[in-house]
This record gives sequence, structure tokens and C-alpha cells, in this order.
Amino acid sequence: REPAVLLGWSLGAMASIVAATAAPEAVRAIILEDAPLNELVREPDEQRVAGVVERFRVIRRVITMGGSNEERSAELATVEPGDDALLRRSLRHLDLCDPDVLTFVIERKYAERNVLEELLPRVRCPVLLLKTNPDSATTTDHAVLARTLLADVTQVAITDVGHNIHSARPAEYARIVTDFLESI
Repeated sequence: REPAVLLGWSLGAMASIVAATAAPEAVRAIILEDAPLNELVREPDEQRVAGVVERFRVIRRVITMGGSNEERSAELATVEPGDDALLRRSLRHLDLCDPDVLTFVIERKYAERNVLEELLPRVRCPVLLLKTNPDSATTTDHAVLARTLLADVTQVAITDVGHNIHSARPAEYARIVTDFLESI
């Protein structure tokens, strides 16, 4: 009954942007955790895109392949560095994932109708943009572009952390998100 706050991580952040533009009356605010904004610019870095597509191909293969968890972990480790415990947790999460979501990314179907320079100016609600290291999904250049295109944006940079801010720094993440939510 009330507008929702959307919290999206990675591909979920991109879905949150699209939802906020498709149904602005239903979205109170969006929180973008390490959004791969570079995927939606008019002229993406094709080398970086190719790396992302290959990573998602491997992940989709892990989801759909048979075999033992050891075999699946070995395959996942080629694109997801981590110890055995982290890989085991990742496998558990991937078992809940619909492989067609990854097909959507691999075939770049999201980019057919959604161009960042057209989407972001249409976002009417407050946005929290969580940015990590420069080599993670939200690049410095695309964070700057987002700040120029969004009407109401708060950006927080969290250094020395990778793509999974919520897992790597849960207390700091919760504090930042709570502070933002209390401001809207």
C-alpha cells in the first residue's frame, strides 16, 4: 500500500533502477549496492563486458551441471576466488538462482531497452549509491556519471572491500543503509 524501498545488489541494483523508472509511484527510494552501471552506458567497455559475460557463463554452468559439490566448487573457483567455506556458501546461494536470470545477462537483453543516460534522469526517488573499490562493479567514472544524472543521490564509498559489501562489512553496511533510510 505504501511505496517500497528497493535494495539491489549488482544485477539487482540494475533491476531496482528499471523498477523505479517503470513504476515511480511505487518506489520510495532505491539503494544500489555496487551496481554495474557500466553495463548500461551507450558505449560500454566491450572488454569488461566480455569478462562479465564469461563469468556469468561459468556461473550458469555451475548451476546447471551435475556432479559433486567438489566438482562444482572447482568450476566456480575459476571465476569466484575464495576459500572452501565461501565457495560452499556460494554454491548454496546459486542453487536458489534461476539460470535464466544469467541467460538474461549473458545475452545482454537488459541493455536492449535500458540506457543509463536515459534511465537515471527518470529516477524520481532518493538514491543511495554504495561504491566499492575502483575495480569493482561501480567504476569511479560511472559513479560520477550517476551523480550528474540523478536528482537526489547520496554516494558512500567503502574502500578495501570487493563486490559483496553486505557480506564483507555487515555492520558498516547496516549503519549506512539505516542512516540513509532515516533521512528519507
